[in-house]
Amino acid sequence: MGNLIFITGASRSGTTLLQQLVDGHAGARVSYQCFPYLFFSAKGLFLESQGRGGVERPLEQYFGPGGSRLDDLRAFLRKEPLPSQALRQAYLRVRGYSGMEDLGLDWAGWLEGQPARPFAAWYAAFAAKALGQGGGLLGDKEIFAEEFLPSLAEAGVKCLLVLRDPRDMLASQNLGKGEHFVGKPYPTLFNLRNWRKSAAFALELDGHENFLWLRYEELAARPALTLARVAAFLGLPDWTPQELADPRDRDGKPWHGNSSQGHFSGISAASVGKFRQAFEPDFLRYVETLCAPELRALGMEQPEPGHWPAVAAFHEPFEMARPGFAAGFSSSPENLELERRRLEALREGRFERDLFLSEKVFNKLSATD
Repeated sequence: MGNLIFITGASRSGTTLLQQLVDGHAGARVSYQCFPYLFFSAKGLFLESQGRGGVERPLEQYFGPGGSRLDDLRAFLRKEPLPSQALRQAYLRVRGYSGMEDLGLDWAGWLEGQPARPFAAWYAAFAAKALGQGGGLLGDKEIFAEEFLPSLAEAGVKCLLVLRDPRDMLASQNLGKGEHFVGKPYPTLFNLRNWRKSAAFALELDGHENFLWLRYEELAARPALTLARVAAFLGLPDWTPQELADPRDRDGKPWHGNSSQGHFSGISAASVGKFRQAFEPDFLRYVETLCAPELRALGMEQPEPGHWPAVAAFHEPFEMARPGFAAGFSSSPENLELERRRLEALREGRFERDLFLSEKVFNKLSATD
């Protein structure tokens, strides 16, 4: 599977920018969220095998009691053939999801006669169906799918994870045109846990030959240097100065970006640091306190020391109308207790299985706390 790519990250983290740039390279093609139901269905089948079927949001955050174990998911994805009928039913349930129909393919008809395959083999089949069997690298971009990174990297897929400063991520999700891209706001804490999930997988897989994580801020501010790393990782020639100055999509049309903060042409760092003008200090203290271990471990901007009173006194600044979430999710006693336990475990060097993706990730976080 050495000709496959996968790009992922949290919502509004720069995954689309990277997807567009890689897809615009002569040596690669990367589709945009073309078959999300493969990920939903694979995870749903795994949860059924664990006696936990029917979960509304099968893609997990790997934080809190009752969650899946990463090693169990990896073993399932590696060995278990996934039946095509389950994938077809999943497709029919989510038909119309952004990106899925852009290529005009009859996914339901194609899936009808496909043999069962393990997850990585399905990924290869979907990529070939969506993009063709021509030369060069093929792949897809999907958000929230970090938990599939270990299995895909193990199978030889070149995996790229984009991380953005969580404060700017929240600004992009909730302000300006954010609702146009992500729908009704999610609770702040839910979004931060998704960001910490991305950070955890970056720490888990850092150094793997088939994995590379990069910061959105570096891609936006220093595209030539950052994309040189990407090109070397993928085995591609560097992007030319013209390609960087005037990014174009696969059809040769200029790409004008999808920022929620305004209209920016090409690759722009104009949205970096917008959070400083967007949010009140207490909101930023809440975010920085809950994400400080990851920010330090990843070498991102160093926040001020943790400020638990700002966490305990937090009130959600965004109107919550997202189904399935209580208005007080980000400040509920149950959630605050989990967050307190997590920070305390890091301070005391005490690994707790339900609070961290793995002991490896815990050790990297606690070493900087």
